[in-house]
This record gives sequence, structure tokens and C-alpha cells, in this order.
Amino acid sequence: MTADTTCKSLMGLYRKERFLARFHVRTRYRRALYDELLGYVPESGSILDIGCGHGVFANLCALTSAARDITGIDVSGDKIAVAKRTIGARRNVHFQIADALHYIPRNTPDVILCMDTMYLIPFDLQETMLSVFSERLAADGLLMINEVCRDRSFGFRKAMLQEYVSVRILRITSGDGLYYRSVQEWTGLLEERGFSVRVIKRHTPNPTHLFLCRKKHG
Repeated sequence: MTADTTCKSLMGLYRKERFLARFHVRTRYRRALYDELLGYVPESGSILDIGCGHGVFANLCALTSAARDITGIDVSGDKIAVAKRTIGARRNVHFQIADALHYIPRNTPDVILCMDTMYLIPFDLQETMLSVFSERLAADGLLMINEVCRDRSFGFRKAMLQEYVSVRILRITSGDGLYYRSVQEWTGLLEERGFSVRVIKRHTPNPTHLFLCRKKHG
């Protein structure tokens, strides 16, 4: 499946939704360069997508490999309602209203995805969530975190302004504040919880980094 075909198939899942939802889905797909991120997701296994929103990345993973069994969770009932309407007859993708701290997966996940989600969660809960992820992942499981990271760049200041408008003014994104960390802070927290960490700087307008965190044995 080519990138253009994949994009058309993905957008087709949302064709009956309202304009604002379709616009949000297309913008998120384009800006986050999800096709690039997809290359780091294993072709098979049980995958848990934390803060899946409208289900864009979960659906992309499901469309590109039938061997992936994906569950997306989010605290927003409205977004999960949209995501559920995209499922159709497919059996390898599921969506549920839930928060990450209390959700018990039906299968032990081989992969946990956090795509541009953690910055909406207060710092103390971020730390708790990382510990929970480490406990719930399968042995040698993979945690993927994609985040805008705090630095001194203009790109970061622009990202903060955009998110402030989305969270506090337009209420497009659910959250009570913005909780960004630096690359060094994320790496240290993840290593403290037993992960080996590979950091990839992404080629996006904002200072985004992908953290590929492999659960260590023992």
C-alpha cells in the first residue's frame, strides 16, 4: 500500500464525520508525519494506544498490517465516539473510553504508544504513568513516546502558543495545563524505570522527539 493510498484509506474512514473532525484528523496526520512514525511500529502484536483521540494513528497502524491488534483509549467520550464509527467490519482495532492509570488491557501489550499525549498530563502523573507502562508491558516490550520537548527555540515557543489556544481557548484538546519536559528529563525518567532509550529527533516544525524505550529483562 503506497503512502497516497494509505492516506486515502485513512481519510475515508472519517468521510461521514463533521467538517471540524475531518479537518482535525487530516491536520494531525500531516503535521505529525505519521507515515514516518509508522516505520517504528512492529508489524504484529498487541498494541495499546494511550490518548488515541479520534483514532488516527491507531487506525493507520491497523490499516497497514492485519497482524496488529490495536486498542486505543482516551478520556474524551466525543473523540472515542468518532473513533468507534471508523471501525466498520474490521476486527484488529478497538476503541474505549478509559484513562491510562486504571485501564487493564485484555491482552498484555507488546507495544504501548503515547503519541503527543504526555504534555497534557501533570508532571507527577507522568512519572506514575511511566511506572505503570513498565509494569504492564510484555517482556522486552516497546514503549513509543512522541513529544514536543522543552528547549529555547522559537519552534518550542510557537508550539506552546498553539497548544495554549487549543487547550484553553478553543477547547479542541482536553487538558488543564501544559507540562513539557526536555529531552534529558524524559530520558532520565525512562531510564530510572528500567527502559533502554533511543532518542530520535524528528523533522517537524516543532522540536519533536521520538523516544523508543525497550523494556529491559529483570
